Amino acid sequence: MEFNAKTFDPEELEAAITSIQGQEGIIDFFEKICPAEGNRSFELAITKLVKNRSNNDTLKEFDSVLHNIRCTSDTSDIIKYAAFYAYVVDCRYNRKEKNFKIIENIFGTTNQFKNYKSYMHLTLEWLNRVHPEKVTSVDVDKAKEDWDNNPNHPGIIYLYGSLVATLYENNHQEIEAAEKREENLKKAYDAVTVAIKKSKDIDGEEYTKFYSGKSRLLYLQGNFKEALDAIDFAIKHEPHREYSTSENMRRFLDHKLKILIAINAKTTDKMSKVNDDLDNLRKQTSKNIEFLGLFAGIIALVVGSLQMAANQPASDAIKLIIVLFGSLLSTYAGFGIILHGYKKKEFLIPSIIVMALGLCIIIAVLLFLQA
Repeated sequence: MEFNAKTFDPEELEAAITSIQGQEGIIDFFEKICPAEGNRSFELAITKLVKNRSNNDTLKEFDSVLHNIRCTSDTSDIIKYAAFYAYVVDCRYNRKEKNFKIIENIFGTTNQFKNYKSYMHLTLEWLNRVHPEKVTSVDVDKAKEDWDNNPNHPGIIYLYGSLVATLYENNHQEIEAAEKREENLKKAYDAVTVAIKKSKDIDGEEYTKFYSGKSRLLYLQGNFKEALDAIDFAIKHEPHREYSTSENMRRFLDHKLKILIAINAKTTDKMSKVNDDLDNLRKQTSKNIEFLGLFAGIIALVVGSLQMAANQPASDAIKLIIVLFGSLLSTYAGFGIILHGYKKKEFLIPSIIVMALGLCIIIAVLLFLQA
């Protein structure tokens, strides 16, 4: 059985996994897929092995068997690497945290596997999924280099986009101009789009995590509606499987909640702005009504005063105009109280003062007339 990017047959692979017997069977399986190390088919074969482990009694103690192959078996280095690769994938998918230190010690202290083509992808995927808070721009640069070296590997291409999303989600990126951030997010989004297309062409599958990554990048760009559509696609098409469904769905639903909160906040901001605009319009309308009333009152005062004073002696005409002016002030103040209500102190107190001033003018003139 040969596995490579051109002849990879999922049904044939599944049959081979199902027929595995004991540790020797796993080693034999690795011997058949190892020539494809560094290609997409190598990663898919091991991932398929991890997915189907619960369907094969031989694989019940899978992590122990893999650990034994890597540490004690009399096999080649490439077989030991395949066992380590499967061990990492199994622990990552099934969240076997008791084994995390073993993996990270190997990542950090040994050069045993660093020359294998898929090793960079393995370490970056582990970092992105297990320790996202530790992702830095250096890791993003490594992912881009890995992509450049493997331009037809959907998983590697996607990982670059996913790491960019992780970097910005955790705010660990260096301070940079908005244009640079926008450029980085666009490149990452384009990478995920390419990965989705290549996964259809090469693997014949649409991976839900690719759509989740697409949604994360759309969210970071502020395209919440498109982000919601992408994560809904991931949730709808996530396969029901034992090995990672609950973990994936938890992440998908957490992200969907973030999007819904953002959409709600955006809607609330819009409504708040509309309400502010309406309040400003109401205030402006009230002011216009007040000015219009004042202007009409002044015109009436002028016209009425001239007509009434035309046949009066000069002193009486002046007194009449002053009384009308005082009446206008009192009327305008009362009009303001009616418009703004009695509870707004910023309007009530000045209006009372103006009304009192108008009444004082009227009373003063009337007292002067009696004198």
